[in-house]
Amino acid sequence: MFHHEYLTFPKIERIDTPNGRYYRTPDGDFSSVTTILNERLDHSALNAWKQRVGPEEANRVSRQASTRGTAVHHLAEQYLLNNKDYAKGSMPNNIYTFNSIRSILDNNIGTIYGIESLLYSRLLQAAGTADLLAQYNGINSIIDFKTSKRIKTADQIESYFIQTAAYSLMAAEHSNYNFPQIVILMMVDNEDPLIFIKKARDYFSRVKQVFIR
Repeated sequence: MFHHEYLTFPKIERIDTPNGRYYRTPDGDFSSVTTILNERLDHSALNAWKQRVGPEEANRVSRQASTRGTAVHHLAEQYLLNNKDYAKGSMPNNIYTFNSIRSILDNNIGTIYGIESLLYSRLLQAAGTADLLAQYNGINSIIDFKTSKRIKTADQIESYFIQTAAYSLMAAEHSNYNFPQIVILMMVDNEDPLIFIKKARDYFSRVKQVFIR
């Protein structure tokens, strides 16, 4: 059973539009972290792939990945909420994917401070939803769940580190808690999961470079 001590953050509203997601906050409307990253980071490799496979195939793969990612996130959320029926109604392949990290959660997650926490920063003029705020191996961490069809290296997922480091700054801006560690738990098809652990501060300068204009 996981222990919860939820932190209280300012109430914000998540709004999805055809042009991206934004959040209504006490300090104004801010674009989501992922929307900003999609606009401002280099996506030449992704764009080259889309051009190579064509728009129809690219859209099909993107929809499939999004649906799968949402389903696996839901499984993780329900499991961390100590729901004994966390897998009820889920597709077997999604359960299989989640089960690849279940023992990692059991062995490493301590006190949970937030699940699907809505966060924002007036400094960064951005907002987002953090998958998990919790102790990981005893260190307060921003933890993000990812799915992938293939093994990736740290150099290939810089955007994930920037994203979670931004959440670290947001959590500190609106609480008395610091989250110095960022953790990416990546579930990979037909492979062991990948665990990337970084110091949030190593990405703060990159966060400010991307978000503060």
